[in-house]
Amino acid sequence: LDVQLFERMVTHDAFEPADLLAMVAFTFDRLAALCSPARDGEVRRHRDALSAMATAGGATFAPFAVAYLKAFHETVDNIESDIEAFKQQVQQSQQQTPPQAATPATPPPASSSPSSSSSS
Repeated sequence: LDVQLFERMVTHDAFEPADLLAMVAFTFDRLAALCSPARDGEVRRHRDALSAMATAGGATFAPFAVAYLKAFHETVDNIESDIEAFKQQVQQSQQQTPPQAATPATPPPASSSPSSSSSS
């Protein structure tokens, strides 16, 4: 993500659709890698909507930036929610499963070696 390019785009209200498409692709591909597969459709819808907005004729940067930030934060919030829900599930399953007592290991049977008695 080129922060300086993003800053210039905001400052001068100038953008190229290709730059916005690259930013959307990078961001939402990364979010898709971080989220659960159940969120793939949501991430794809955000990406598609932002891509369409970036390439629409007459689009200005301000509405795009607002939509981009909303979609980004919604997705991150959902990822954080999913992580918290997973942690709670793990804790609940650990509380429901009684700890198993350690059983002493059974020693192997003693090997019987023939004892040789020597008598002199």
